[in-house]
Amino acid sequence: MNRERPDLILLDLGLPAGDGFLVLERLRKIETLSAIPVLVVTGRSDPETRKRVAAMGIASLLVKPVGTEALLGAIGSALETKPDS
Repeated sequence: MNRERPDLILLDLGLPAGDGFLVLERLRKIETLSAIPVLVVTGRSDPETRKRVAAMGIASLLVKPVGTEALLGAIGSALETKPDS
């Protein structure tokens, strides 16, 4: 379990089998994965979603549709500020 350690996680909140917030909560509880920056890519732009995402320490929230430049910029920023491990 947890053999791979990605540099970054892109996560949609609207998953077919569940809620992306549950995935975020589980990621934060796994020590080896908790420091990996997460970019949330979602169709949700309501204030409650933004508040929940911010409270979870997410690197960035990108609302669909996301342009290539915005996505690459968010990825670059997240990787630049990623803590060394």
